[in-house]
Amino acid sequence: MNDHGLHQADAQHVSPQDAPSGDATGGLKGAAVTSFVWAFLGLIGNRAVVFVTTLILARLLVPEDFGTVAAALVVLGFVNVVLDLGLGAAIVQEQAEGYGGRVDTAFTTHLCLSTVATGGLVVSSPWLAEALGIADDFEILQILALSVVLRSLGQIHEALMRRDLMFRQSTVVSFVQAIVRLAVSIALAVSGAGAWSLVGGVLASTSIATVAYWIVVPYRPRLRIQRIELASLMRFGAFVTLTKFLSAVVADADYIFIGRELGAVLLGFYVIAFRLPELLIENVLNVFSSVAFPVLSRARSMEKDQLRRVVVQALTVVTLFGFTVGAGLAIVSQDTVGLLFGSKWEASAVPMSILAVSVGIGSIGYAVGDLYLAINKPEIALWIIGAMVVPKLVALYVASSEGVVAVAWVHLVTTAIFSLTHLTVARRIVGLQFRDIAGALRGPLVSAAAITITTVPLLTAMSPGVLRLAIIVAVGTVAATVGFVADRSMWTLVRGLVGNVRPQRT
Repeated sequence: MNDHGLHQADAQHVSPQDAPSGDATGGLKGAAVTSFVWAFLGLIGNRAVVFVTTLILARLLVPEDFGTVAAALVVLGFVNVVLDLGLGAAIVQEQAEGYGGRVDTAFTTHLCLSTVATGGLVVSSPWLAEALGIADDFEILQILALSVVLRSLGQIHEALMRRDLMFRQSTVVSFVQAIVRLAVSIALAVSGAGAWSLVGGVLASTSIATVAYWIVVPYRPRLRIQRIELASLMRFGAFVTLTKFLSAVVADADYIFIGRELGAVLLGFYVIAFRLPELLIENVLNVFSSVAFPVLSRARSMEKDQLRRVVVQALTVVTLFGFTVGAGLAIVSQDTVGLLFGSKWEASAVPMSILAVSVGIGSIGYAVGDLYLAINKPEIALWIIGAMVVPKLVALYVASSEGVVAVAWVHLVTTAIFSLTHLTVARRIVGLQFRDIAGALRGPLVSAAAITITTVPLLTAMSPGVLRLAIIVAVGTVAATVGFVADRSMWTLVRGLVGNVRPQRT
């Protein structure tokens, strides 16, 4: 549905029609690859800064500080998902041009609801904090609530950037955001602020990101809500919102159960256990998803065979990364935790190993999960995630009394089931054959197996430490490369993708 509102993009606004000349398939592939390259560069810069921040703060703070703030951020995560209403996703999916009544409606709706929610969180924070097991630190939740309204001011601008594949600009924004979070958090931690250093970093980085979005995106909102436009956006967004909320429940319920049953200290160990899988794997997968959604949305107008090829290629590329890095991180978790975070975090090593495998397997879902939104069938994703909620919550409830390792195992098993379900449904939607799936996963599985077979014996043959870590990384890298090169189809695919990189226009 086109947007024929009052506000038009300026002369430099990027639209689908701005793609270089050539066939539609080549133009789409070039846009996809170029967008991913920029998004990935942004991720490297952002995550490198976040990684350094985490390393420094892990030595300045104690596990309870991380656990307390993590519990509060889980609540804010749920609130932000509900307030999103899927309006940003609807704007991306429609692939309309310009800025008009529909965009103004989305912005105004976000702002109004977020303002009300912020007030509600401030008032209810004592009760929420008690339920999370951090009753003595409810003020942290109150102050963090301000991030909800700050985030809403830039949320639609960020969606417009994704709609128009403005990933070069997004790279700059994400890097600046990370730098600000590093500077503020470390400065406060050095001054002895404890958990408040994490709070300050969140608020400062959210604020600077919002300002940057307004600078980069030439959209200036008018505060208005058009009922017809809102109803239209909500028809798509309602499914997206409910799906995201249930996904957040499935993804973050482990934090809630650990905090309630085991306390903030063990939650802090679990947070660090998840930190490297999140930084090194999950964030890259999120970048892929941010590019895949608009690209698949454009590809839906092509013939079904083309959409099928895009899905197969996406599955190959994303699982090659997820499987290999997940396997490698699982193997080096013990040495990595001791070297990077210090001996006080040793309890994070075993759950980190399990979670790394889990996140790696979850790459399957990232490869095909955006397909449902792109073809305007968000209800499919809702059905899949809805079927997972109750079983996972029950399993987490039972496992939480056994410790963080048991919770990590639940995460791994449910992720595997979830990923296989996604793959089965996607196969039916785009007409994938079993040989397509086998071909897509063959190279990633071979590379992951090569890493495992060549490096696991080193764990028992060598003593823990820097030397073992360096040798395992070197051997694993060589093994994965050999496995990759041995699969000709993988090599052909990657060469084709690299050949489609082109400068992104502003």
